[in-house]
Amino acid sequence: MLQKGVVLRQSVEFLSPESLVKSLEDIHQSSSKDEIFKLVNQHDEDGNNFLHFLIKNLREENHNKVFEMIKLLLTNGCNPHHLNNASDTPLTLLGVLNIPFKTRFFKLFIEQENQSCKIS
Repeated sequence: MLQKGVVLRQSVEFLSPESLVKSLEDIHQSSSKDEIFKLVNQHDEDGNNFLHFLIKNLREENHNKVFEMIKLLLTNGCNPHHLNNASDTPLTLLGVLNIPFKTRFFKLFIEQENQSCKIS
């Protein structure tokens, strides 16, 4: 499981949606639901999960890639309510950004939240 986690983290850190899709497909083929949940919700020493990382690295030039990656992670169970060590959620970080396209990201989080409520 450790190697799968490393590959998944590298996909996110390199901001590569294609690599993330491949990593998630591989994980789904060889992992239980619990393992998938743990892998997509791993966090660094500061408590940041993949969503924190992506929001912190969100720029105008990469916002389409980041959007697709966040969508993939949310669809695969990444927790948008996870608090990092500074007590910030990914949504908190998004809220303080001064970017013109953040409404698109808020809508994505809300849509995914609504989908998970329908499934539960």
